[in-house]
Amino acid sequence: MAENAHWIDVSVQSVIDIAQGIKSYEFVPLLEGNTLPPYSVGSHIDVYISDKIIRQYSLCDPSTNGDSYRIAVKCDVNGRGGSLALHETVFPGKTLKISKPRNNFPLNTEAQEYVLIAGGIGITPILSMAYKLHQLGKKFSLTIAARSEKMLAFASTLASSPFADRITYFFDNESTDERFSADAVVGKWFEGKELYMCGPSGFMSSIVSAARENSWPDTFIHSETFVSRNLGQLENLPFEVKIASSGKVFQVAADEFLIDVLNRNHCGVPCSCTQGICGSCITPVASGEIEHRDAILTDTERAAGDQMCVCVGRAKGGRIVLDI
Repeated sequence: MAENAHWIDVSVQSVIDIAQGIKSYEFVPLLEGNTLPPYSVGSHIDVYISDKIIRQYSLCDPSTNGDSYRIAVKCDVNGRGGSLALHETVFPGKTLKISKPRNNFPLNTEAQEYVLIAGGIGITPILSMAYKLHQLGKKFSLTIAARSEKMLAFASTLASSPFADRITYFFDNESTDERFSADAVVGKWFEGKELYMCGPSGFMSSIVSAARENSWPDTFIHSETFVSRNLGQLENLPFEVKIASSGKVFQVAADEFLIDVLNRNHCGVPCSCTQGICGSCITPVASGEIEHRDAILTDTERAAGDQMCVCVGRAKGGRIVLDI
């Protein structure tokens, strides 16, 4: 089993088809009377599917009090096998292991106005944000882009939500002159306005470009992705890693990942996704230049140079020293 001392046993309460190719899963504590840890909107959990398959999914409940957790999973038959395994093998009554929630996509509740944008299955973290903002009486808009109405996750939930009048939909299969325009959706930035989005990488890149053209500072543009950056696009060079606490030095070959070398030498760094998208392996760095390849750390955190995701990150120079 993957290294995680805090797996939580849960029972699958329900499995519901909520759109074409998309199922929602509700998890409750395995033992009656227990509760799940509360969480903040934007959080995700690891779902332990098998020894070789652990996947990360956003929590999308209107409530975050820990009575139950809900995720939504789009089946990707051409993916790495996690979503397909869930769709084919997980049914009500099954027992699973999940992690405690982690939040790499927190919502700042102190802003004055919010622009929420979801592309496809990216509605999952955005949905709970919309409920939270409505609860707080905040001003916000929610724009959802999907391939078709049949492929819109949580369609009935959205239609009956107390903020239904704030939602604008765009569907790829509709023959209409009104198409999704990132420029029109984000609008001009002003002090107190923040943007939160989740969806395919290309979709979000176009929104970021439009936001910057509309004077949005990067610090007020927030996004979450489940696809890591740069993997397979950069040349891998060998380097060495030093462990500050012990002074031990290990070689990382060009065809090796740093996390594998650390685990092989019993350094005890937890890791779930192995793709740089969950944040569980963020490790402090004492010295050395880092080649960041994750999708978690912000530009400010990267510039500080004092932490890295060791599952995908590498050293730019010949050595990096980890502060562990």
